[in-house]
Amino acid sequence: MPPVSDATPRIRHRRRRSIRRAVIGWVVGVLVVALISGAVWLVGFSSVFAAAEVRITGVEVLSSEEVASAAEVPLGTPMARIDLDQIRERVAALPPVREVEVTRPLPDLIVITVTERTPVYAVKQNGADGYLLVDVEGVAYTTVTSPPPELLVASAANADLLADIAVVVADLPEELRDLVRSISAETKDSIELELTKGRTVVWGSADQGPLKAQVLAVLLKEKGSVYNVSAPERPAVR
Repeated sequence: MPPVSDATPRIRHRRRRSIRRAVIGWVVGVLVVALISGAVWLVGFSSVFAAAEVRITGVEVLSSEEVASAAEVPLGTPMARIDLDQIRERVAALPPVREVEVTRPLPDLIVITVTERTPVYAVKQNGADGYLLVDVEGVAYTTVTSPPPELLVASAANADLLADIAVVVADLPEELRDLVRSISAETKDSIELELTKGRTVVWGSADQGPLKAQVLAVLLKEKGSVYNVSAPERPAVR
């Protein structure tokens, strides 16, 4: 009978150790998969992390109720399955909203942060009571019974002119803006400013606003009732 090699027990030991490692690896793998599956179910399908509250900040013109109604947050839906982009788009469609951010701090809160538009002038509504507040982009976003005293008041033949008037208002330096009582626009090329002391400024289009303002500041030193800066290279006073 041949002698038993000393290597045989070592080989058996290595085999048993390899089997144990394989079993442990399989068990660990099963546990990892189970944990991941449980976490996915917990976050994505269970009611543990479901939306339960909507918090709205940054509103003045709008009410929180108006924003919440537009947002249509599906309360009771797991947080991970809520489409924040859709909520953002629905709130952004409200005229007074300039920017909106939607976040979902866990476990159950949806936060909607609104930045409303800021008015730069008011426009009298044609054939209706009240005034529209208009922002720097020329967007008329809400109606008030009387304009805030710090805002210029304008009249426009149509809504397409609101953006042009906004450009003119933005180009007026403070010292000149203090002299303006109202702005009118029948067409894009016929914008006029009514100043104190019954003076009128023919501004023309919204183009070259900073240059027109500089020229007008010089012209106003001359006596006159009508100051024409529609072509700032060839201004006129009469």
